[in-house]
Amino acid sequence: MTTSTLEALAVVAGVGKRLQVAPVSAADVMAAWAVVLQDEGSLTALEKQYPVIVRALRHARAAADAEKLARDVLPRLSGEVLALVRLELNAAQLAQGAAADDLAGAVRELLVFADEHLVAARFDEVAGMVVRINEAVFHRELHGEVGDSPLAYDTDAFLAPLRESLTYQALVAPSGTLADRIAPQASEPAPLAAAPVPAPKAPAQPSGVRALLPTDSARGRFVRKLFGKSVPDPAPEPVAEEPVVEARSAAKRVLCLSSGNLHFAKGLIADLRDRGAIETRVVQTREARYPRRGHAEMIADRLADAAGHKLPALPEKVATDLEWADIVFVDWFDIAAQWATVHVPAGKQLIIRVHSMEAVSPQPHLVDYTKVSDLIFVGAHVRDLFVAAVPAAKSAGRIHVIPNEMQLDRFGLPKSEAAERTIALVQWGKMVKDPIWALELLAELRSTDPSWRLLMAGNDFHESLLASAYVYRDAFRARLQEDDVRDAVVDAGYVTDLPTFMQDAGYILSSSRREGSPVSVIEGAASGAVPIVRDWPLYQPFNGARRLFPSEWVVSDVAEAAERIRSLDGDARAKAGEEARAHALETFDWPLIAPKYREIFLGS
Repeated sequence: MTTSTLEALAVVAGVGKRLQVAPVSAADVMAAWAVVLQDEGSLTALEKQYPVIVRALRHARAAADAEKLARDVLPRLSGEVLALVRLELNAAQLAQGAAADDLAGAVRELLVFADEHLVAARFDEVAGMVVRINEAVFHRELHGEVGDSPLAYDTDAFLAPLRESLTYQALVAPSGTLADRIAPQASEPAPLAAAPVPAPKAPAQPSGVRALLPTDSARGRFVRKLFGKSVPDPAPEPVAEEPVVEARSAAKRVLCLSSGNLHFAKGLIADLRDRGAIETRVVQTREARYPRRGHAEMIADRLADAAGHKLPALPEKVATDLEWADIVFVDWFDIAAQWATVHVPAGKQLIIRVHSMEAVSPQPHLVDYTKVSDLIFVGAHVRDLFVAAVPAAKSAGRIHVIPNEMQLDRFGLPKSEAAERTIALVQWGKMVKDPIWALELLAELRSTDPSWRLLMAGNDFHESLLASAYVYRDAFRARLQEDDVRDAVVDAGYVTDLPTFMQDAGYILSSSRREGSPVSVIEGAASGAVPIVRDWPLYQPFNGARRLFPSEWVVSDVAEAAERIRSLDGDARAKAGEEARAHALETFDWPLIAPKYREIFLGS
């Protein structure tokens, strides 16, 4: 083996320490791979690293390279490594926005090995496979931003490979119920140490992986870990913990856990505090004083729990928080909810609220629902998809459907003259919001009356991990420049005073492919704007929009939307707006919704 081949081998395998190879880009990896391909000894030496290398390329947004490397090595592989690379090949195809060769077959093949590891209580090996399977099966290119997710349209068939496996049965099995099928615990687990608080430091810019991912992204850190560790991670942004509020009387103690998004929970927490009914602690689980358990570690903990194995002891501060609480509340069924279902002690009330994206995400497939006291869904359609995908969710203590907190009375400001010919779209800068649909509606309206305009509020498209998101963004920007809409779109940017913004909105639009309980549409209706709600494609099998809203609000396509708007000219529009405001206030306003939450948290 020549020196150049050794160096190439080090680059591809990511073992740069010994040969002093710096972090590298995906292009560097593929150039080195071309050298490795010419040397049989190098190919053999790398065999067990192939799944890791392919996955790293995929995470580095080099999915086409990941697919090429996988195809290069598949003919020489067998057994577990073959199954891992075959799955990675399918995942790489999905990451390019393409159809997978045989996702179900690849998943079934790998789960045979996962089940064997599980029976032998090799939980770490199983967990690594589950992470890879989830990255493919629940890939956002299949579910997150699309309108025809196989998880929604053919739930049982799509999830059959998971449900057939012992591994995924164990992931939702009650604690200890699989003890007779899994090897006993070999030794006592060591206590979990709290992660040390990192010293402040300036974010570093990686030299070789600059083109791959931002330094502060999870996938960027993964790639740097593989291809070299000479680049330090940036210090995390400090997260201010909300203060403990002393109760004015005997009160329940509520621990609010979050992995970072408390936007929709703040009003609920404030309401309970204002009534003197609870004490609260709000904790971001990513803070250093909580154990840094990643996806794989938590999956291993869940499997061990299902097998009746004792889990590592929690750090003292974390255990103290859990002991202090009467209720643990997690908004969003995400990684924080996954953590809570493993570690919240028996006898505590665990409340988890589900919005929309979680119904097509992996976390709901990884928990013991007998530990969940209350599952709250923001819409019945979300509940029905969630339970169809995860029948074990029926084991939760209680299941509720309650919309988000919305203060609607403040939206009663008078409309401007401009509202008569203005449709509004709020929070538009994501593919799932489908603003191109809104542009097509605008174009259709302007084909007979050029005075129509589209008023948009919210941020522009942000960085995404999806290849299709960039294709969509470019298509939107190109459509925006066409003559039939170019001069009729007003971008107000991010708006903090929505009641004033809504004064110019005669119609409020939901063009989304998927929604749970769209706050902006309900707020627009409360302002007297006429709602034009697309029948959200992903939730059509569950009659989503038509169950949440009056049927006259919902349209099937652009043509029907334009027809409804044209039929409401003048006084008819004002009357429809008054009726929409009345319905919003009578159905969604916080004084009507708050008692439902109070009953869950505080009892009758």
